[in-house]
Amino acid sequence: MLFILMFLTLWTISFIIWRHARGTGYVHWTAALFLLGGCASFSVSMIHVILPFLREHTVAPSLLLETGRVIGIAAIHLYYHLIFYTFLMKSVMISGLFAKRTTVWIGLAAFVIPLWSLLSQPGYYPVTVLNVQLIAVWTAVYFLAGVTCYVIGSIRESNAVLKRNMLRTGAIVNTALLLAYVSDFYSVASVTIDDKDIMFANGNHWNANSLIVLWILILFVIFALRYGIFGVRLKIEQQKLDYSIRALTKGTAILNHALKNEVVKINLIGEQVQHLLDRDEKAAAKETVMHLFQITDRMTALFRKIGDQTEEIVLKKEPVRVNLLVDSIAAQLQPLAESKGISIRCTYLCDLEVSCDPHHLAEVLNNLCLNAMEAMTSGRGTIEIQTMARGGRLHITVRDEGQGIPKEMVGHVFTPFFSTKSSGSVHSGLGLSYCYNVLQKHAGSIKVLATEAGKGTTIGLVLPLKD
Repeated sequence: MLFILMFLTLWTISFIIWRHARGTGYVHWTAALFLLGGCASFSVSMIHVILPFLREHTVAPSLLLETGRVIGIAAIHLYYHLIFYTFLMKSVMISGLFAKRTTVWIGLAAFVIPLWSLLSQPGYYPVTVLNVQLIAVWTAVYFLAGVTCYVIGSIRESNAVLKRNMLRTGAIVNTALLLAYVSDFYSVASVTIDDKDIMFANGNHWNANSLIVLWILILFVIFALRYGIFGVRLKIEQQKLDYSIRALTKGTAILNHALKNEVVKINLIGEQVQHLLDRDEKAAAKETVMHLFQITDRMTALFRKIGDQTEEIVLKKEPVRVNLLVDSIAAQLQPLAESKGISIRCTYLCDLEVSCDPHHLAEVLNNLCLNAMEAMTSGRGTIEIQTMARGGRLHITVRDEGQGIPKEMVGHVFTPFFSTKSSGSVHSGLGLSYCYNVLQKHAGSIKVLATEAGKGTTIGLVLPLKD
């Protein structure tokens, strides 16, 4: 009965994860991981518990009994040959190191060894024999590679909430898989299934799996109820909703502040114009009215900027020589930079063509450079834009010698309506949020690589070289 509860528990967790996380690749691999984990206890339940019960207490047809035995044999093969392959693929996707097409090729290449291992087994039917010692060798490599990718993914993740979620996920999956490897792979020489039972050679460590499943169940329930786990979308959608409400509230406050200031100015100008007209100073009144157009132009520009940067980003990709695009942006900004006593230096460590939307990418670079100029209030300094290729990706860095970003603000700079600029100036606070969305649409990333008060900030962009 214990083995039946084990696979029912794991398969139930698999179903919950799959149902609440549709459309997320690595979460589907996680659901498959739990499904395969349950296959082992399902096989033992079928061969060791269910079939003997049916033989002893029923007159079930021999065809039905043999079908059940074949299903049990298939389940044990799935467990031993695919569970660590599935863990590796899940970790590869979490790492974010590879483009989608590369990930597919990695998956196909990594599948060759499990397939070879399956075809190399000494017996399949009617007596099944699994050489677990052979399987244990390559599964150890897959497990270590998977853990490495998982750690890399955790380090690369800039969102603090998602990083903590990944650590909780690792506490369940990685620990459980390590214990399962010791009890099911390292401690077992072979598995034999004949027409009567299933036998594990070299000890009874396999019985400890009930404790592993109990560990998974307890942590899953605790984490799922308190935080959300394995990307369960119900929890994540709530987090996104709370985040959106906070951003909308802040944005409304900014607009309210901007409008109130401008309306006060309009009232003052109106009173001044009325006073001038009462004194029959029409020329002065006409000159004063012109200030109203400046205010309305400023308000219109603010609304247009908010509209442009909050609408859905639709990419129109084409092959782009990024260095030429950087040159173009630098040339456009050169007059403004010179007027502020700032120089722009471009350093190219590669000269590559990437598939991207040139207009959106140009706007991102333009935003970053303008932010850099505003941060360099001393009126002198250098903005350096550098491109280089590393790890199958294009890296673009924009470094300034400005005021730097306060440490407590670094984690919020990509939040909509957030601005490090003084409250006395009207800014939409959408520039870096727009940049973040553009890079996400390109399957890339943007982050603050370094910042120090009084010495400047370095922003890093990463774009995949292949679409």
